[in-house]
Amino acid sequence: MINVFKGFLIGIANLIPGVSGGTFALILGIYERLVRDINRITFKNLSALCAKGRLKEAFNDLDGVFIISLGAGAFLSIVSLAPVIDWCLKNQPSVTLAFFGGLIIPSLALPIGRVRDRGFKNAIFALPGIALVLFVYLWGPAGSPGDFSLITVFVCGALATSAMILPGISGSFILLVIGIYGTAIGHIKTFFSGFTFPSFVFLSVFALGCVVGIVAAASLIKYLFEKYKDRTLFFLVGLILGSLTVLWPFKDYSFEEPGKVKTSIAAAKNTLPSSAKEAAYPALFFMLGISGAIMLNRIEKKSNPHED
Repeated sequence: MINVFKGFLIGIANLIPGVSGGTFALILGIYERLVRDINRITFKNLSALCAKGRLKEAFNDLDGVFIISLGAGAFLSIVSLAPVIDWCLKNQPSVTLAFFGGLIIPSLALPIGRVRDRGFKNAIFALPGIALVLFVYLWGPAGSPGDFSLITVFVCGALATSAMILPGISGSFILLVIGIYGTAIGHIKTFFSGFTFPSFVFLSVFALGCVVGIVAAASLIKYLFEKYKDRTLFFLVGLILGSLTVLWPFKDYSFEEPGKVKTSIAAAKNTLPSSAKEAAYPALFFMLGISGAIMLNRIEKKSNPHED
């Protein structure tokens, strides 16, 4: 059940522009295991599931219980919370962003704690991680959602999951940059509230792109962890630190058209709170996020006391 809960949290993160599912996998202590298991999903291993008398062995080789429980939790959260997250970002963006920012900050201790050599030659690799997220953030989203070809939908799915597996690079944020985020959320809500064929086609093509993207990204991450683990971890820490720019709760939405509600977190410029009253609720939810992160870290230490 704890893996279902972790999958649920990863699914929530994947719905938030600026929050990466990879970030939550890292802070929950399952990132390296997840990357390793994704790399085990090959045609040879999948075909072994169909071999007579090898089902149990092949299922265990694929870490099937872990993958299925994690996937079930992520699927459940995406289906059930897509409308909720969409509403929170549109109607209460400050407290929503503050809460997720609070979740991330204390959790940086986990990837840093996995680094064996914290010398300058490794720590410097955090800087390009920060720079990469800031570059994507400053680039800005490409406008309002519209109609997209199936090829574009496939490519967007691949890019989103490639980004998602990198802590700090949000797949949802990439979709915002491309301009397809609102369309994707709309199809998720439409499909699960009342089946429509266009939504089925869109989500099927998008899901296929997601599978291709996550397998390709996992192979790269596995190689980097095997060859340059400490430098890769510092780079990932940089990605997480950079994502806090997107999660800054005080933003200027004055560029939006009156009467139209949009999800423009990535397009809005960061500002300072105009008064203590404006800062009060975001500060409260920021502290709730910190408390949640501390609780998750304690759960992780108890569940994996000897994990390297």
